[in-house]
Amino acid sequence: MTKEQKVNRELDFIAKSSVIFLFGLFIAKVFGYLYRVVIARSFNVEVYGLFSLGVMVAGWFMALSAFGLNEGIVRYLSFYRGKKDQQRAQYIFRFSLVTLSITSVVAAIILFLFSPYIAITFFHNEGLVPFLRFFSLLVPFIVLSHPFLGALRAHGYIGWYSFIFNIVQSTLKLILLLVFILWLGSDPRGVIFSYVLGVLSVLLFSFWACKKLLPWAFRKPTIDKNSQDATRSEILHYSIPLLFSSIISTAFYWIDSFALGYFKTAQIVGLYNAAIPIAVLLSIVPELIGQSFFPIIIKEYSNRNFKAIKNLSQQVGKWIFIINLPLFLLLVIFPGAAINFLFGSEYISAIAPLRILAFGALISSIFVTSSQLISATGRSRLLMYNVAVALVLNIALNYIFVPMSFIGPFNNLDGMTGAALGTVISIIVLNLLFLIQGKIYTSIIPLRRRVFRIALVALIPTFLLVLIRGQVVTENIFVLSLLGGGYVVLYVILIVLTKCLDENDISTLKFIYGGLLRKTKIKRFAKKQED
Repeated sequence: MTKEQKVNRELDFIAKSSVIFLFGLFIAKVFGYLYRVVIARSFNVEVYGLFSLGVMVAGWFMALSAFGLNEGIVRYLSFYRGKKDQQRAQYIFRFSLVTLSITSVVAAIILFLFSPYIAITFFHNEGLVPFLRFFSLLVPFIVLSHPFLGALRAHGYIGWYSFIFNIVQSTLKLILLLVFILWLGSDPRGVIFSYVLGVLSVLLFSFWACKKLLPWAFRKPTIDKNSQDATRSEILHYSIPLLFSSIISTAFYWIDSFALGYFKTAQIVGLYNAAIPIAVLLSIVPELIGQSFFPIIIKEYSNRNFKAIKNLSQQVGKWIFIINLPLFLLLVIFPGAAINFLFGSEYISAIAPLRILAFGALISSIFVTSSQLISATGRSRLLMYNVAVALVLNIALNYIFVPMSFIGPFNNLDGMTGAALGTVISIIVLNLLFLIQGKIYTSIIPLRRRVFRIALVALIPTFLLVLIRGQVVTENIFVLSLLGGGYVVLYVILIVLTKCLDENDISTLKFIYGGLLRKTKIKRFAKKQED
């Protein structure tokens, strides 16, 4: 098999597994948003804010107890799979499972005991205590699922991973929430119980799937003690920096909500957290492709196939940009419609934060491939330093911006606009670091020059949509859906007519079409063309 044929096969796998993962991710996002919508509409804004704060605090304890092994498992299981060294893979799986069992239980106990102190000292709200105490159970449930889910990902079982992590979890959470609302009414315990039990289902199903599909992982490895020590040292050397990186990343993601909870109220946190999940829609495509892309580039890196890594990275970067750009523009043009449709008019004051956060999410999605390339080279410590710099900047900006009361187009009387601005500025700095360092260490910029043509093409339907939007003054969801649908159709037509799609894109689309409808084989991957 030639190198070009190998790249072709790997790209086909990304496309095929992405289609599988897309279905699961679509279900997860729909049910996940419905879950938040039901909470927002069935309870008051403060309960939704307390729920968001509880998930945030539990997330920090999860990041601490995961010990960075959640990423290390995927990397080294994929690495040794490429080397066909099953014994070391067995040892990594067993070592990770034992280590995480200890760390996650200890973290859960600490969170349970210190819940009153955290709730009152930092957020001045005693109502947060029951959320934190019950959410302490999330720590071992989620952390112990990492080895099982990581093993499924590393061995290409994307369908199983997607079914368990996306479909089972989100479906059960929503069903249980509805059941508890019927049973308990507006009692916040319904939110707590549904979330905890939904997370528990991930652990149980992922354990069962690994027992069924990867029985070798549960066998005792036969490698000698010196090999065990070397393997353990290797994965810890990679993972320990990721422990700090994971804590820092979690803090980075939640620092705006933390600042609003500290300086403002749980109600403001609830309003702000109506904007966050909508902006996070822009992370779907990177998450979709990254689930299969990262293990593949790790495997190719182990075989020193840098040409394949470059081709795959640039193609994936283009796919992310071409899909996310119209979604970003629609959120900027119709932010109120998105918030009103999902969360209701009570949350409409989150329009300005939504526009700002959507821009940050677009930037993050464009350069996410650079961070994965850095990770593939094993420079986990560098990733930690990058996120640490961005976190310090984010904390400083939120400390300055959230209490400020500037008005005008960036009205910040409630602190939400300041929180969003601080976070997005930090995101831009972080991704510039990823881009520069990815270029230095891999000589790869994961964007083709053709993306500039795509951006120019998108301006045409955007201008027409803004023009029509100014003439049709309505908040009717049906009318806005027609406008949005027409915008997407025109965008796609222009993308095709202006030849923004190259032969690589066409061959991949043929693969997806043939795999889903006719089960035909894809044509040979075309040689990389100059843009």
